[in-house]
Amino acid sequence: MLEVMVKDAVFRDTELIKIQILNILVNLPNHSILDKDIIKQTGVSQFRLQNLIEELDTEINQHIVDPDVSFKYENNYLTTQNLTCSHIKIIRLEYIVNSNSFKIMRYNQFENNRYKLHDFLEDNGIGQPNYYHLRKELEPLLERKTVFAMVPTYIDNFEYVKRRKLASLFYSYYTDVRDPFPEVSETVTEFINLIASKMPFDLSHANTAKLRICISVQLMRIKNKNFLKNYSVPMTLKTEELANEFSLIYKQFAQDDDVDALTEAVFLLSICYSQIVVKDPAKYGQFVEFDSYIQKKNHSLYTFLDKLLEINASDHGFSPAEIDQKIGYILRLNEWLLIFDLGFINGVPDSVYQSLVAKYPQRSLVSYQYVDKLITTFDLDLEEQSLNYLKYNYLIGFMEIIPDDSVDKNVNIALDYANSFAYADYVKMLLRRYPSIHIDDCLSDHTDIYMTDVYSDFVKIPQVVWPNLPDKKELIAFEKIVQNTQFNKIKLAD
Repeated sequence: MLEVMVKDAVFRDTELIKIQILNILVNLPNHSILDKDIIKQTGVSQFRLQNLIEELDTEINQHIVDPDVSFKYENNYLTTQNLTCSHIKIIRLEYIVNSNSFKIMRYNQFENNRYKLHDFLEDNGIGQPNYYHLRKELEPLLERKTVFAMVPTYIDNFEYVKRRKLASLFYSYYTDVRDPFPEVSETVTEFINLIASKMPFDLSHANTAKLRICISVQLMRIKNKNFLKNYSVPMTLKTEELANEFSLIYKQFAQDDDVDALTEAVFLLSICYSQIVVKDPAKYGQFVEFDSYIQKKNHSLYTFLDKLLEINASDHGFSPAEIDQKIGYILRLNEWLLIFDLGFINGVPDSVYQSLVAKYPQRSLVSYQYVDKLITTFDLDLEEQSLNYLKYNYLIGFMEIIPDDSVDKNVNIALDYANSFAYADYVKMLLRRYPSIHIDDCLSDHTDIYMTDVYSDFVKIPQVVWPNLPDKKELIAFEKIVQNTQFNKIKLAD
C-alpha cells in the first residue's frame, strides 16, 4: 500500500511504464522479448513503445556514467544489453527527485523553517495552487499513525514517528544509490565510523545504506529545527565515553542550544538496537542496556510460545534448552519488527506471501496464531500491508523452528481433464511446484479438491475449473483454496 501511494504521489504515468519496461527486460534470461508481448503487458501501442525506448536510451546515457547499455529493436524483438537492476534504481530515483511532489515533500519536511515558501516556489517554478494540491496528495504518506494503540511515549513520540516514516520513504527511494542529502554526508560518515569503531557491529552493505538514510533524516530534521521533545527511551549507554562522543557530534552539527544532544544520541542507538544489536544482544551487553516496553510484554508471550512450540515442534527432538533458545529468537524478532522496522517497509507482495503460505501451511498457521497473540498483547492497530509483513517474517522465523516438511498436511487433488491430455499434463507440471500437493487421476473419498475444465454438479467438494491456461489471479485464488484446505486439515488433526 505504501509503495502504491508513493507511485501515485511522485511518478507520472509515462515514467511508471518506462520502469515497467526496464523491469520486464532485466528479468528475462536473454533480455529480449517480442514487441507484441511487451505491448500486451504494458498496454501501449507499438509507436509509443518505440518512443519510450528512445527516451530511455537518452535518459540512461544522461544519468549513468559509462552505462554501456543499449536497446535494439528489430525483427519484432526488443532487446537490451548490459542492463542491470542498479541502472533501473538510478533511473527510478531520477524520476523521483525531479518530480514536483518530491520537491514539495522535501521542502515541507526538511527546509520550511529556514527557506521561505515564496522563494521555494519561485526557485522551482511551482505555482501556489499546484503546491497546495500536491501537498494535499502527499498527506497520507506521512500520516502520523503508529501501529500501537496504547504505548509509552518513546514509541508514540510525534517526532520519532515522523522520522521513522521519512526514513522509510527515503530508503525506498534512495536505497544504496546515493546519499539523499549531500550537505550532511560528512557528518553521517562520522557517525558511521564512530559506531563501527566503538561497538562490535559487523555493518554489511545493506545495514550501512539503511543506517545512512536514518542518520541523514535525523540530521536534516535537526537542521530544520524539528527536535525530539519529551523522548525518553529506557536505554542505558553503559560506556559514558561513547555517549559523550555522540553528543559532541550533535552539538557541533546543530550549533543550537535547543537540541538535546544526549536524547538524539539515544534515538540513534535505538535504531542501531532494532536493526543490529537485537540479532545477538549478549554481544553488546557491555555497551547498551535496553529495558523496553516490548521486552516487558515479551515475558507474557514466553508462556504462549512455549506451549505453541511444544505442540508444533515436539516431534523434532529439540531439548528444553534448544526450545528456550528458539523462543528467544522469536522474541528478538519482536524487538526488530516492532521497535522500528514495522514502519520501515514497502510490504511483501501478496502473491509472494500467498505462495509461501500454500507451500508451508503448518508454519503459516503457527505464524497466524502468534501474530494474533501479538495484536492482543500489544493492542496493535495494523493495516493489511503491515499485518502481512508481520505474518511473512514470523513465518520465515518459524521455518527454522519447525523445519520438517512432514508437518504440512498433503492436499489431495484429483485432475479430470477429459478434453485434452496435453492440458492435463501441463496442469500437473504447474502443481508440482507445491510440495504439499498430492495428485490423483481420479476422484476418491480422500480427494480434497477437484480440478477440471468443466464444472460438475455431482461433485460436492471444492472445484477449481480451468478451461484455459490459468492467469495470475486464478493461480492466486487456487493457492488460497489450497491454503484453506490445509488449515482445515491441520486443525482437525490437532
